[in-house]
Amino acid sequence: MDFGVRQDHVKADYTNVTAAPALVKTTFTHTDDQTTGRVALVFKPRASSTLYAAYSTAFYPSFDGTLGITMAATGVNSSTLQPERMRNIEGGAKWEHGLLLVTAAVFNTEKVNARTVDLSGNQVLGGDQRVRGAEFNVTGNITSRWGIFSGISFMHGTVISSGVPVEVGSELAYVPHISFNAFSTYRFANRLTIGGGVNGESGHFHNQTGGFLFVSGATAQPKYVENASTIQSYTRFWTANAMASYPVTKHLTLQVNLNNITNTKYADRSYDRHFLPGATRQLLVSPVFSW
Repeated sequence: MDFGVRQDHVKADYTNVTAAPALVKTTFTHTDDQTTGRVALVFKPRASSTLYAAYSTAFYPSFDGTLGITMAATGVNSSTLQPERMRNIEGGAKWEHGLLLVTAAVFNTEKVNARTVDLSGNQVLGGDQRVRGAEFNVTGNITSRWGIFSGISFMHGTVISSGVPVEVGSELAYVPHISFNAFSTYRFANRLTIGGGVNGESGHFHNQTGGFLFVSGATAQPKYVENASTIQSYTRFWTANAMASYPVTKHLTLQVNLNNITNTKYADRSYDRHFLPGATRQLLVSPVFSW
């Protein structure tokens, strides 16, 4: 059995200054004292295998980099809005075969008091957001020279409740249905190591409705909702990567990485009216020192 308790004290001080029509300072102070914990049951039917079940809680302060500044400037619930709280239930298995580790897990993560807005437009903790999924990983060495690092996850995020009616029942932002990665390396007798692999994602929405307000301040139904699949496709991608390394001396290894070999164009993040592009083809040459 595994059990742990954690106490956090988080304090933020922020001052907003406006210069026109007169110099005005607004001070924002917020403190969160939160207790979180974890409990897990572990069972080993064999020396090489493990079964486990776990329950844990976490929190997210209410004065993050975006909403914290907004609330500080407007004074909306700046001193009373409590942190968002999360709970996670997980069960899984681990199996060791020589130098190879295989893991599988299913999980249910829920933000039970997610930030949303009320009918007056104030920030309130009246939302409920849930992500359910499963993941599988294979890591370690297949042989003494052949290594592998791979994983795949399946997730589905849902807005259970929200102060914005159109969001209820819709997909949660930034939660791809499928994420995959695989990378394998091989070390030759002359100590040269080469490797290659792929990364992929099925794509995600950047807000709960799958659309966005193209015109700032628009009050009508979000535009381009009918093009939600196109918006999602911008974050759907496959990239291929490769590497090679060679130990020049006992303490110095030279490594070359070629990322996004095919120079795939995709959006790493999508927002209202703009996107952040994913990294293009990159060639990196790095010395690695060890002692």
